[in-house]
Amino acid sequence: YTLVNARLSYTTFGGRYTWTVYSNNLLDKEYKNHALPAFQAGVVDGDSVYWAPPRTYGVSFISRW
Repeated sequence: YTLVNARLSYTTFGGRYTWTVYSNNLLDKEYKNHALPAFQAGVVDGDSVYWAPPRTYGVSFISRW
């Protein structure tokens, strides 16, 4: 599988302020992040599957002084 992440930042002259918009897993790919046999009281009863996060996006702002 292929994951696509994107990030776009703008920093003012002098580097005092930075604005960023981002998206992780841009194509919303479903995939297992981790999988193990599940144990309950020492007996295997199935799989414990941890799915990776879906598409996420957001903004950030940094101020330096």
